[in-house]
Amino acid sequence: MPIDTDVTLSPGWWFKRLLQELGKRQQRYDLLDSYYRGDPPAPWGPENCSAAFRKFQLKARANWANLIVEAVRERQVPVGFRTGAEGDDFGDAEAWRIWQANNLDAEWKLHNRAKLSMSDAYMIVGPPATEGGVARITPEDPRQVVTAPMPGDRRMTRAALKVFRDDWTGDDLAYLYLPGVVVRARRRAQGDTGTWFDWSLSSSSWEWDGDAQELGVPVVPVVHFGNRSDLFGRSLGEFEDVIDDIDRIHLMLLQRLTVAVMQAFRQRAIKGSLPDNDHNGDPVDYNDLFRADPGAVWQLPDGVDLWESGGVDLTPLLESVKADVRDLAATTRTPMFYLF
Repeated sequence: MPIDTDVTLSPGWWFKRLLQELGKRQQRYDLLDSYYRGDPPAPWGPENCSAAFRKFQLKARANWANLIVEAVRERQVPVGFRTGAEGDDFGDAEAWRIWQANNLDAEWKLHNRAKLSMSDAYMIVGPPATEGGVARITPEDPRQVVTAPMPGDRRMTRAALKVFRDDWTGDDLAYLYLPGVVVRARRRAQGDTGTWFDWSLSSSSWEWDGDAQELGVPVVPVVHFGNRSDLFGRSLGEFEDVIDDIDRIHLMLLQRLTVAVMQAFRQRAIKGSLPDNDHNGDPVDYNDLFRADPGAVWQLPDGVDLWESGGVDLTPLLESVKADVRDLAATTRTPMFYLF
């Protein structure tokens, strides 16, 4: 069934708005996730450097973001529930039963890790998977879910969208949540599996997949959890405001590695004049003659000397990195022993 996006506040209108909003956020979330997983952009280097040096740059990265996130996550442990319902002697136990039935001891850690690293995470409440079971609660990645808050009350959700790929059928699926209903849409997957290339809405790609389904409650069952949120609802990853500090540490690590490697293979130069050809008239390969080998012996003609670059003290570079790490610990309030 084609999707009509022209009528304001209609399901098609919400679908288009939320899909485009989700697309805008992908680059930021992917960048934060790359830092957390230890695969941030390589530190700055010359634009025309060789592929070999590019690989060398990658060795200068250290996974500070993971430490900053895990230092917080490891200290956040749910220990029980207090429902606060007056005269309800069994509410706490029922809440604990729902928690355990959804395996949230393990799932909550994944949810919290996403929230701390990428600044946002979501949970969706659905009907029981089996008759007589408890409501299903699923943690969601912010790259697949987005919510629209109620104007004037950011704690209330007006609409929500989840978009994901079914790798078995090769279809992209979308669930649009509105108060009391969920509407499904479908399109053939575009791009490689697991990769999102086109977040725009096209009537030739997305179509409604059946009628709206009643949820049984007049709410949007999608809850947004923002990390370090402000009153405008803007969230911040646990290390997002110190990315420049992390990049600076990576740059100084690269300088240290570069100096160390260059000192291991010091630059040498010949002072004086050497013939270009040997006594037979053949060109002389001085790179082969002056091979850097523990067993090599070099013989130089009279009047010819060798110059070798001097050593560089690495202590200032080491101390500058330590100072930056101390600043990083202070800014993120991470215990120093985690970083050292």
